[in-house]
Amino acid sequence: MTASIDGQALLASILANPECDTARLVYADWLQEQGQEERAEFIRLSVRRAGFRCAKNKHPSPCKSRGPGAAGGPHHLCQSLDAALDALMPAVARGLIGGYLDWHTHCSIVGSSEVQYDSAPGNKSPQDESIIVSAHRGLVSNITMSFADLLTHAGKLFAVNPIERVAVRGAEPHDNRQHGESGDFAGPKRLEWVGLLREHNRVGVYNIPRRVFAHMPTQLPHDHGQHRFHPTREAALDALSAACVAFGRAEARKRRAVDSEPMSKE
Repeated sequence: MTASIDGQALLASILANPECDTARLVYADWLQEQGQEERAEFIRLSVRRAGFRCAKNKHPSPCKSRGPGAAGGPHHLCQSLDAALDALMPAVARGLIGGYLDWHTHCSIVGSSEVQYDSAPGNKSPQDESIIVSAHRGLVSNITMSFADLLTHAGKLFAVNPIERVAVRGAEPHDNRQHGESGDFAGPKRLEWVGLLREHNRVGVYNIPRRVFAHMPTQLPHDHGQHRFHPTREAALDALSAACVAFGRAEARKRRAVDSEPMSKE
């Protein structure tokens, strides 16, 4: 097999078993064989750092490993790992997702294991917004982006990253709890998402694109048609994240299916 196919197979193993550290470490070994030593070391150190409970740079007492049978480690070991990861971030930042996006050519480190990607200044349009990703155990786990970027890039991003959480910039559930049970606000006094009926309909603050909304299940008795209700803002945002993740994984499956089709002969 070619190096590209080997890499795809190893990523597929991680995506199928996101909690398995062994799959990530095997992928790190493969990256090193391909000359990507900094990326490989970033994954190894991230996996090791995730084995300790203490919060980054904030835990006042000795850290204890959460791994089975692992010995406890002093707090300075966590600090050493944190410092090593911070030092590697400039070298690995672009590779986290930048290589898979066409217009996100500028990246900057905005926090611990967080990278922001922006369109090149000369190519930026009013609709362009940044994408912010957070790495955990060496690969992207959380991502903040607009619905427009999600619809455009989900297949690429989810095909190579075990993304578990999506925050949509600007999305906020409609709060109808302060309204009465009449007129346009008839129904339960809850936080609400409204699915768009057509793909070309304009996305609003609480309007969800049709392809994403299709992955939001009905959970409450009042859920119907294009409406989903939630008791709290946190529950509403959790439901939106789950729908976005399900959409992204579905798009990734489509992309892999297309990539695996044999090329037709002329």
